[in-house]
Amino acid sequence: MADKDPATAAAEAAAKELVKTAYGDLLQPAAREIGAELGEFVRAVFVAGRGFGHLIRETYEPFVLRALAKVPEDRRVAPPPALLGKLLEGVSYEHPGSHVEQMSSALLATAMDEEKSGDAHPAFVDVIHRISAEELEILKEIERRPFEVTARPSGSSFVNLRSFVFMGASGGFVPNADLVFDNLHSAGLISFVQRPNPHQTFRDLEHLARVVAKIQHGAHTDGQYVVTLSPFGRAFLKECAPS
Repeated sequence: MADKDPATAAAEAAAKELVKTAYGDLLQPAAREIGAELGEFVRAVFVAGRGFGHLIRETYEPFVLRALAKVPEDRRVAPPPALLGKLLEGVSYEHPGSHVEQMSSALLATAMDEEKSGDAHPAFVDVIHRISAEELEILKEIERRPFEVTARPSGSSFVNLRSFVFMGASGGFVPNADLVFDNLHSAGLISFVQRPNPHQTFRDLEHLARVVAKIQHGAHTDGQYVVTLSPFGRAFLKECAPS
């Protein structure tokens, strides 16, 4: 069996040590000096990762500190170890301030907040690494105002997106719209809601029968859709990319 890479091993070791050591008073407001408390907390979390010093000092420690600092002292709890391990592994090679690091930090802060820890869905970790910085901005834009697009259903996807696919007050079409929106849709972050066509008429019963037959055989034509955030997408933005 192949050895685990250092990032994975360090992340798992750090998460396990948190479970053993940091569930006690280190997460409580007993230590009145916030700086001392955070430093002690982080040392407890990472004592098992001595063999991966550069990752501990340069990546994991500041990452956990930034997330913990967002949580009021009297609400701090230890995050689920599986979630913590995946987050640490995920930021191992991220630059501070990247969209992945920022979303991961926000999710970890939620997981360590007693009042909100139940909102830290474990599936969010995979989605963080699935979307690009540009796609994150598109999600935020859709949250502000749904997009209106022309698209063609194709299996579980939508293709041939065009018209009204733009971002920002000045407009600007989304590059590779088919690929971008398919990724967001297959990740469960957005929904396509078809707009009714008030001009759809049928010449006669034969015409109606042909339309029904096309639908039954999977022959789809372009239609008007409103692209909105799904409930999962709204929850993801709320916890991973708070405004």
